[in-house]
Amino acid sequence: MKNALRLACVFVLLNVAFAQDMNTYLSNADQLIQQKKFAAAHTVLDSAVRTLGFEPLLVNSMVNNVLKNHFMHRDFRIFYLRNEADNGKSSTGDKTSATAPIAVRHPDWMLKNLLEQNPQSAWSYKLWGDFYRLQLAENPSLKILAEEKHAELQEKIAANYLRAAQLGYNGAEVNSWLGAYYQARSQVKLARQYYLLNLAANADDPAAFCDMAEIYLAEKQYSQAYNYAVKTLQSASELSVKRRYKATRLAALSLYHLGEEARFMDYITECIQLSPDIQDAYIDLLAYYEEKNDAANSRRALRQMLLNNPYEDKGYKSLERFSVKRNEYPFGEKLLEELMLRFEHYDEAMGNIYRFRGNLMFHQGYADEAKKLWDLSRRYFSRCLPEDHPMLKQIGDVSRESSLK
Repeated sequence: MKNALRLACVFVLLNVAFAQDMNTYLSNADQLIQQKKFAAAHTVLDSAVRTLGFEPLLVNSMVNNVLKNHFMHRDFRIFYLRNEADNGKSSTGDKTSATAPIAVRHPDWMLKNLLEQNPQSAWSYKLWGDFYRLQLAENPSLKILAEEKHAELQEKIAANYLRAAQLGYNGAEVNSWLGAYYQARSQVKLARQYYLLNLAANADDPAAFCDMAEIYLAEKQYSQAYNYAVKTLQSASELSVKRRYKATRLAALSLYHLGEEARFMDYITECIQLSPDIQDAYIDLLAYYEEKNDAANSRRALRQMLLNNPYEDKGYKSLERFSVKRNEYPFGEKLLEELMLRFEHYDEAMGNIYRFRGNLMFHQGYADEAKKLWDLSRRYFSRCLPEDHPMLKQIGDVSRESSLK
């Protein structure tokens, strides 16, 4: 009996010592990360794994440091960490004592091995989702160039984030991503569920307020949408320009549907003033003017929109739609000529200008002239786009674009 008790005491003491050692390693690594000494933190965590074993808390902390704080990677296989505070030299100026960058290979394999041993590690699944999300974030053109690859990464992120949530992970970043994921798939109830988790955890969460406003607008619950949009704008947290723009636009659209046209104009004007180069609010305004049969203000809005942003095709499509529907070809052609003079040295802008000049010619029955303009458009776009970019195939395919709908 005494031997059993003695063994139990030894076991408890060993566990206490083990926990103390782990906490010491984690605390030291955290302090180094706060000092932006990311390579040094990795060294501490790597030493902890070698000493204490492949423990979930240690491995997850190591991978989290790698995914968040790397300064370079090679094809998402090898990640590089450095001590930013060193800037390539020590505090004494001795370059030989500075910490060299550290290469960390396959953090996803670490997570895979960890989950084989500890399948209930919610944080591991969250980090694995982050690993795929990083790939999506660093390839902004992926959605255009490779729809299948984009969808594949989306599903991998969702699968890992969902498993993390099922295992009890409740983080604002994951909840927001899952909310947006389900919202994009019109699964509004599930989207609301994840957004509300963030609101429950933080009463002043502008991201969650804004997401809820967007959901209620889609559900045609315009008073609720407006209230959440205003909550976003009144949030104590500092808002990015992007979120302020989105919330202001959501408030404007809610007021429009509530029949408060004067207040709609106030908000949509504020939206445009906030970010004159973003086309969405102009397009909302154009829809309003079209409903009012206000061609004069439509012309002013189209000109303002395209002079501030001659690069995105949705603005040009609005011009094409207006010109064809109202037989305003002279206006459309004159505006495109003005844009040519102002943006003649910008290939992307010129590509769009010639593309839509061709479209206007085509709608007027001048097919041969349209083809010449489309050829010029392709030449400009070929200077700034990859040769396999889908845009090059879309030029001249007016019926496929359905730009007049």
